[in-house]
Amino acid sequence: MPSNRTPDGKKKIAVTQRTLSFYGSPHDALDRKWSEFFLEAGLLPIPLPNNAVLAEEIIWGAGIDGFLLTGGETPVEYDGTNKDRDLVDYMCIDVARNQGLPLIGVCRGMECLLVRSGVTLTLMNQAHIGPGHLVRFSDGRQFVKNSYHTYGIVGRSCEPFEVVATAEDGSVEAVAQGTLLGIMWHPERYTPFHEDDIQLFRRWYGVG
Repeated sequence: MPSNRTPDGKKKIAVTQRTLSFYGSPHDALDRKWSEFFLEAGLLPIPLPNNAVLAEEIIWGAGIDGFLLTGGETPVEYDGTNKDRDLVDYMCIDVARNQGLPLIGVCRGMECLLVRSGVTLTLMNQAHIGPGHLVRFSDGRQFVKNSYHTYGIVGRSCEPFEVVATAEDGSVEAVAQGTLLGIMWHPERYTPFHEDDIQLFRRWYGVG
């Protein structure tokens, strides 16, 4: 995929959006905090519409360097209603896999990574909606992270993904496979942002 770099050399990351309705009209929407987060991480976000044909044209025409699947909503297979968004997310996953491009899936984005790979999700308990909880990484680091998801994985394999972080109840908080990474917390919902999240994004997308 051609990379049409910005004047300052920032990597361009295609970012998926959720759908919100205003006055009966659907709107593609992106939390403004993501723009602030990307600015601190030294990345340039390219928002994608929830139209798979147009989104794919943007991906190839803009010379995208990576992907971010944002949170909000659930996949259609698990009581979600936004089939158009699912199609865009799954297309991004396929392109990332085929082209070897870095992709991070946040919350719903991680769910989509798992579903696209044939992994069955589990309905979580209320402890994973709202309050923060301790997340332990396979390299020994641990942080308190927020939690807003209703589906996930508890106590079983995520193949073909490797589990790289878990919560205290054994639920999976992060997975990785090649250039694909899924995390269950929302790094954009902190003020100020967590430095470990900033560094995670910089490292995964190859900044600096």
